[in-house]
Amino acid sequence: WWAGAAPRRETLAALRGRPLLAAAGVARPQRFFAMLREAGLDIVEHPLPDHHDYAALAWPDGTSDVIVTEKDAVKIRPERAGAVRIWVAALDFGFPAAFERELLALLPPCPHTTA
Repeated sequence: WWAGAAPRRETLAALRGRPLLAAAGVARPQRFFAMLREAGLDIVEHPLPDHHDYAALAWPDGTSDVIVTEKDAVKIRPERAGAVRIWVAALDFGFPAAFERELLALLPPCPHTTA
């Protein structure tokens, strides 16, 4: 992630069966934790306050693998990770097609202009 590699589902799948500490400094960490479990990951939840600054690494000594959100990853300097492998879960979302249709139906038509 820090090197700019694109997220890949294969990487997420490779984490299945490994104990992971899931750290989340987001407003609703339970959604993040549920998403990881739905992906088949075995996690120990480690909720942190929203906007946690990661000035001090927030996990117990001896932790080997941590998974965080992109929002949190940008606050963690790679050289501070030490022997801990930090995995970054890319969070993406989309709206159902019905939502888009309903939203567009609420908007006034765009007037055509000629140049």
